[in-house]
Amino acid sequence: MAKELPIDLELIKGKHPDNFNTPEGIAQLGCDYCNGDGVNQNYEIGRALLEKAADKGYVYAMTLLGYLYHDDDYAGHDDEIAFDWFEEAADCGEIEAIFMLGIFFDNGYYVNKDETIAFYYFKLTAYNGLMSGQYNVGYDYQYGIGVPENDKLAAKWYQLACKQESEEAMNSLGMMYSVGLGVEKNENKAFELVKESALRDNPVAMKNLGDFYLNGVGCQRNPAKAMEWFLKAKENGEDVDSCIINMNQLITQFK
Repeated sequence: MAKELPIDLELIKGKHPDNFNTPEGIAQLGCDYCNGDGVNQNYEIGRALLEKAADKGYVYAMTLLGYLYHDDDYAGHDDEIAFDWFEEAADCGEIEAIFMLGIFFDNGYYVNKDETIAFYYFKLTAYNGLMSGQYNVGYDYQYGIGVPENDKLAAKWYQLACKQESEEAMNSLGMMYSVGLGVEKNENKAFELVKESALRDNPVAMKNLGDFYLNGVGCQRNPAKAMEWFLKAKENGEDVDSCIINMNQLITQFK
């Protein structure tokens, strides 16, 4: 799969001899060049190093090549090549690559969009303990994406992802507790989960926490705290303009 490269890897080896002792070291150096970590950023050198590591049998390098070709910032961006690398790594049992196949089918990158196939790949990774796979399975069950809607199973998979500290799962499970969806309603649990997610910089959770403070869900009603979290959510890209306008109107009424 690797092609002839105009990169002098012997020259690179001379600069970083220790990295060439193992395929893992070569792949790490490839990542460093792609990210500009301790070296001048150079995607082509990074690609050449990752391909060398993959040729030496380091399966995760194949996954990294998939990420590289899927990266919009890479001039050689090509989802067909990315998919091929993910598929090759997945055939070797690499869990992240299997998850990315799910992402490709879920979004229709290169392949035809197929949410049922995407769910199949997500569930494979979820059963193998991948946090992002567990969250995606929970999300798909909650909203009936590629599988019949099932709130109890959604909550189950969110709980597993929460144990691995997924801030997305914390927020989603918290919102389920707030209304008793798939779980017994518990506003205190809802508040704690959403607050933890917000403290981990999840913008959606920041907005939800603002709503909780505004309406007294699992906490004392506190408009000032609500505004604080709405503003934090806005700073992090969440659309909360209507919430802030409503808050300002509320504050004006009580002046």
